[in-house]
Amino acid sequence: MIALAGIVVRNSIILIDFIERIRIRPDTTLTQALIEAGAIRLRPIFLTAGAAMFGALVIILDPIFFRIGLEFYLRNLCFNIVFFVGDSSGVFFD
Repeated sequence: MIALAGIVVRNSIILIDFIERIRIRPDTTLTQALIEAGAIRLRPIFLTAGAAMFGALVIILDPIFFRIGLEFYLRNLCFNIVFFVGDSSGVFFD
C-alpha cells in the first residue's frame, strides 16, 4: 500500500510543481498553466502508473505462484488486485 500511495502522491506533487513553475511566468492564467502542465506531464504519469499496473498484472495472472501454495497465492493475488485497481483509479482521479 505504501508503494501505491507513493506513486500517486509523487505524480501529484510533480504535476503541482509544474503548474507552479508555469504560473510564475508573466501573463499566465491558472487555466493556461493547468493545460500546459497537463500536456507536459500526462504522458510520464501514465507511463509510470502503467508500468506499476503491468507489474501487478503479471503477478495476478502468473500461474507459477499457485504451485507455491494456495494461501501464498491468494494473499498475493488480493494484494495485487488492490494495487492494480488503486493505481489505475489514482491515475484517473489525480
